[in-house]
Amino acid sequence: MEKEIICYYIKRLYDKKLTTMSGGNLSVKSENSVYVTPSEIDKGNLKTDDIMEILNTGEIYGKHKVTSEFPVHKAVYEMNHDMNAILHSHTSSILGFSTAHILPKVKLLANVAYDLNGKIEIAKYADPGTKQLADETVKVLNGSNAVAILENHGLFIVDHTMEDCYDKLENLDLVCRIESNIKKIGGTPKELTEEQIDQYKNDVENNLTRSEEDNGGYQEERKLLAELLKRLYSRGISTCKNACFSWRLKNHDILVNPDNMDVTTLKPEDLVLIHDNKYCGEKKPHRDFLFHLSIYKNHDHINNVISSCPPYAMAYACSDQEYVTRVIAECYGYLRNIEKKELKSRSEMEELLKGYFDDYHNTVLIQNYACIVTGPHPLKTYDRMEVAESTAEAIIETFPVNKPVLMDQRAVEVIQKNCGIYPEKKE
Repeated sequence: MEKEIICYYIKRLYDKKLTTMSGGNLSVKSENSVYVTPSEIDKGNLKTDDIMEILNTGEIYGKHKVTSEFPVHKAVYEMNHDMNAILHSHTSSILGFSTAHILPKVKLLANVAYDLNGKIEIAKYADPGTKQLADETVKVLNGSNAVAILENHGLFIVDHTMEDCYDKLENLDLVCRIESNIKKIGGTPKELTEEQIDQYKNDVENNLTRSEEDNGGYQEERKLLAELLKRLYSRGISTCKNACFSWRLKNHDILVNPDNMDVTTLKPEDLVLIHDNKYCGEKKPHRDFLFHLSIYKNHDHINNVISSCPPYAMAYACSDQEYVTRVIAECYGYLRNIEKKELKSRSEMEELLKGYFDDYHNTVLIQNYACIVTGPHPLKTYDRMEVAESTAEAIIETFPVNKPVLMDQRAVEVIQKNCGIYPEKKE
């Protein structure tokens, strides 16, 4: 089992461009051994018989050389007895912070701050594969931290499972990319306060109550929703766990993805059915779902809500810059006006957005939280999220060359008329 886990996640790291062919290494601890990736073997094509086993007694089994970083793994396990997985990578977005000797701003996003605030530090530089590197790393991964950013090298993550390590890596990659995108548009990053983080923790920990068993209905709807959740991930619009996609169906039943479940393993039957404001079955709804529920409660015309943290759109949500849609015709026609709202308590957010979504507002940015897209049908809603992110990417990647030029009023009025929303509603 341990060998299969390592092969699965090292290939996933490589396929998602979170490491290079020869860079990085993973290990998983069992009762009597540590299983670890070999040295100088193609990380994109590792097989289970390539994985090395080091017994607690020191014997080594396998047909390759053990990774030169194994002394670091060994030292980290000795310092973190209850942890069973370690991930070391040279993820390009994080390498920028490693070389600059600065920490990523994990307080840019509520869900990342929830998981990593106060659990990440920088480890002083030491030569790769040396005892000194192990010593510097365990000074950081000393039982209280989960992530060590290594100066001029990469990072180490330690956690209970490799799934947990991988989830943390994707979240770190995300906040690093968001911070970089903010700098491209000349913005200033805006971080959450400790009070806001505490409020967010309180809100996500208050969940719905459980009701009856799930009857397995809505099979076609489940299939479509599961497919679109996977597409959000494959298109880089979400990490493996941060997106929440809900669908209000007949009789006010709602389908939504479960909390803390990797969408790559999601099956249609895993989706959570909400009936009479209670969840059915063993799996709890995604932590963002209560926010969705408040939107449905106050907007009868909305049947779908997506909340996610796409790295380009969130550069606007996490900075002092405004996302202006009047630069690309399709974006303005699909999304109208995208406003930004401050993250507050759940009850305050419900009041703030009551009646907000109309012909001119189907998308909103919640500072340091998510891009929220609403719609009448999953395909339409998904498309709006894709357009929001692809447009933000186009603008941000061109910004170093030249600032965007707004469409003139005539062009805007033509789009408004064609979309049946002319004249524009006055604020």
